[in-house]
Amino acid sequence: MPALTARRFVAWSFWAACAGLACTGGSEPEPAPSLFGRVVFSRETPDTSFAIYLMTPEGTDIRLLKWVEGRALIIPRVSPDGQQIAVLTFPTGPLGGTQEPYIMNADGSDFRPLPNAFGGGPASWAPDGSRLAFACVDPFPPVGESSKAICEINVDGSGLRRVNHSAFISLSPAWSPDGLRIAYMSDSTGSALDIFTMSSAGSDVQQVTATPWQESGPAWSPDGALLAFWRSGIGYGPSQVLVIEPSGAGELPVGAPAAASFGPSWSPAGTEIWFSAGEQLFAVGPDGTGLHQVTTSSRAAAWPSFGPEAVAR
Repeated sequence: MPALTARRFVAWSFWAACAGLACTGGSEPEPAPSLFGRVVFSRETPDTSFAIYLMTPEGTDIRLLKWVEGRALIIPRVSPDGQQIAVLTFPTGPLGGTQEPYIMNADGSDFRPLPNAFGGGPASWAPDGSRLAFACVDPFPPVGESSKAICEINVDGSGLRRVNHSAFISLSPAWSPDGLRIAYMSDSTGSALDIFTMSSAGSDVQQVTATPWQESGPAWSPDGALLAFWRSGIGYGPSQVLVIEPSGAGELPVGAPAAASFGPSWSPAGTEIWFSAGEQLFAVGPDGTGLHQVTTSSRAAAWPSFGPEAVAR
């Protein structure tokens, strides 16, 4: 099977689906003992599945962290204390299957489903690490409301609640650094998906982007001053990573313009935005300067997430 393309990565960034991929394993180095000073990301394995890897912020010492036979592991998110990782996973057999958020320890042990979150999408950690927000499927939505909403849950699976109430779909939540707001994407203004923010209680909804294109994967800067996201759509050209103020002002493209760019994530200091383009990981300053390629492997890589105190170049 040929290398998977960035377009397929993009399709997996929400409501992932997969068929016809086989997982047989491979020989990889032992994982590093800690996520401190490391970057976690999703990477194609030799057998064309997807596993979780980690490396230094310089792109060196790449190690396998977690591979699961028969499942693809994508969109990892490191907990604020660096002790756990939330990851989206789904079966890779010919029949496919439902995606589901999982949690594991920093060393890849105790890999387990996030209780009461079956069918959910990518998760975002609350700043105190006690809860996760995720794109959920409400099996019994209130009358007139979408079944695809933003939910919140404690790490142990208790306290599940629907955060927002809307007739439109809501996806890809991202908790602000102060824990007061959640950024997400919704089609509430029409057929395109735009970026919105709301209070952590689901009120005070504010629109951030308003275009005919699709805006996806919002990610807050560590100081909460900016949101990184990626834009795509028919006729738009290659998907592009941009930054914008939560008010909707100051929009600036920062991604690699010649290749489809998506999946942005901030370095802990806020000095760089990492993203995938052309099946490799790149980094760039929030002002669009200093663009450089981090990975050079023949295997596709995407969705970087920094462990605590990782210092980007």
